[in-house]
Amino acid sequence: MKRILIAGVGNVLRGDDGFGIRTLERLRTSKLLDQESVRLWESGIAGISLVQELMDRYDALVVLDAMDRGGNPGELFVVEPDLRVLARDAARPWSVDLHETKPDGVLRMAAALGVLPKRVWIIGAQIGSCDELVESLSPPVLSSVESACQRVEELVSGYLAEDLSRFDEALQVLFWLKGEGFAADAAAEDLERWLSLDAKSIAPLLERMARLALVEEVAEGRYRLTAEGSREGGRRFSDEFSDMTKPGHGECGDPDCDCYASRDPADCRHNVV
Repeated sequence: MKRILIAGVGNVLRGDDGFGIRTLERLRTSKLLDQESVRLWESGIAGISLVQELMDRYDALVVLDAMDRGGNPGELFVVEPDLRVLARDAARPWSVDLHETKPDGVLRMAAALGVLPKRVWIIGAQIGSCDELVESLSPPVLSSVESACQRVEELVSGYLAEDLSRFDEALQVLFWLKGEGFAADAAAEDLERWLSLDAKSIAPLLERMARLALVEEVAEGRYRLTAEGSREGGRRFSDEFSDMTKPGHGECGDPDCDCYASRDPADCRHNVV
């Protein structure tokens, strides 16, 4: 399962600099983000603490922070840093500042330690004022909090949808391999030729299926479909190839099987292991 960290950065005692923290507080009420794969975390102004949190290993990172990019107060920015540049810069000699607060410095530090996620977004609002000792956001920046929350939800749902699509593909391939008699079980390396992923990316999908009881590990790193996995794989395979499979299903060979009445291979009782 892909893990996403949403980090709120800033100082709530410095007016608009608290944008990231206030946005994070608002996101805690989001039902969309209330799931195991998403962690909401307050970094405050200590950048090193964010690097320490990233050591727990995440696949994606969303940083919420106030910005000064010369725009109108409250203007929203969504930036996806070039991770290749960060990795290149991290490889060069540079001094470590444990009080680093700027996102680029924090990300460079994470890259140097090998804990920078594969996808990173920074969502920020143009500041109005951060000079006064005040806990409230200025009206323009406050009005951008809701829009920022929507952008976070869009990014996260889109990212997880990509993961779900790959999950479905892996389940369908396992169902097809078993149904065609090619393989009763498979390892991540076996699925590389069927999926547009490498074994390193496929392994977490198999582990996620095991946690959902869709597959069971029969040997180290090798998995086979459970009865529930066969039913789910059959259903998803049928949905994907419905135009080709539903018009004249006769693969089963058992005229008393439910799939003959429904004309849907997913209803075939012989899919159960």
